[in-house]
Amino acid sequence: MARATTHGGDPGVDAPSGGYPAAHIPAVDGLRGVAILLVALSHGWLLWPTDHLDDHRLLFAPFTSGNVAVSVFFAITAFMATRASLDDLSAGRRRAVPRRIAHRWVRIHTQVFALLAAVLVWSLVVVPDDYQDYDTGTSVLRIATSSWNWFLISDPMIARSDLGHLWYLSVDMQLLIVLGLVVWIAHRHRVLLATGLAAGGTLAGIWRAHEFDAQSPYQALLMTTTRMDSFLWGAAAGALWVWARPHASRFRWPGTVALIAMVPVAVWASDVRTYAGWGGLVVDVLVVVVLLSVTTNEDLPLVGGLLRARPLRVVGAISLGLYVWHYPVFWAVAVQTPDWAWPARTVVAVGLTVAAAELTRRRLEQPLTHWLRRGSE
Repeated sequence: MARATTHGGDPGVDAPSGGYPAAHIPAVDGLRGVAILLVALSHGWLLWPTDHLDDHRLLFAPFTSGNVAVSVFFAITAFMATRASLDDLSAGRRRAVPRRIAHRWVRIHTQVFALLAAVLVWSLVVVPDDYQDYDTGTSVLRIATSSWNWFLISDPMIARSDLGHLWYLSVDMQLLIVLGLVVWIAHRHRVLLATGLAAGGTLAGIWRAHEFDAQSPYQALLMTTTRMDSFLWGAAAGALWVWARPHASRFRWPGTVALIAMVPVAVWASDVRTYAGWGGLVVDVLVVVVLLSVTTNEDLPLVGGLLRARPLRVVGAISLGLYVWHYPVFWAVAVQTPDWAWPARTVVAVGLTVAAAELTRRRLEQPLTHWLRRGSE
């Protein structure tokens, strides 16, 4: 049975008019850095033993907080997309909204197609016997058409397990398309738009709790409708950003409190049942408060420097590639090195992940982004 990783997350893109990556906001990159580290830790069970962590909740929480990380990524993506789309529509750049969605698909799938090419070579030529029970062709097709999460739900026995984490990209594109249409229609009524998005996010969280009890957690955490709560809350915050900016000082201390509160809340919500209930919604609210704070203020009291720390910003800036590559690399290394000590296996897996992410970013993602920018100028 395919083990889909439901603890993923997408590194969002800061997009100005035209849909291209803007200068990264340091604190937002830092937030992405924290999220991608939590995603990698939540998949570390492939590389290192975790039995000794089970009895220590505080110690175990970072290794089971992938769902919290995915909420962070969803909220960032929707926040940035909504904010940029509303700016474009207010300035009369109506074509920029669909162009941004198309460019985002191309940018993300540049990394994904590079991964899929490597996976096809690896599974069909190098070690074909390890993947004979999976439908590699259909898995690749469903990933490319952004319907992968539904294939994981309907056909888990033949879906490629080592690509399970890419479910997020399918949900991301599905929600971005719908969000683009909603923003296009309601952009003249920002308060109503924000209210509707926040209400929808709350209802989605309640729906997830219902589905979690009604069916298996595996299915409940792969559905588009049960994963859109943080996305909708992030979009609501993006719709209110223009109002929040003139009142930036009012968000400084709430942002600090929300960021500090994220630590115990993440520990609390690291339990999957708690996350599926009210835990996920509490995370949503805290994340959007942090986003409104760090995007309207240069710094936050007491904790502002944490998210702006260079290591987190560097990791956050390349988080898209790290997300796309880490799980299949972890999987392949684990399969090929069963007799290795786990520290050595971990070093090799992390090194290969960083190398693949940086290589594809420099040789594929960045050149393509520059080409798209020139094509729309």
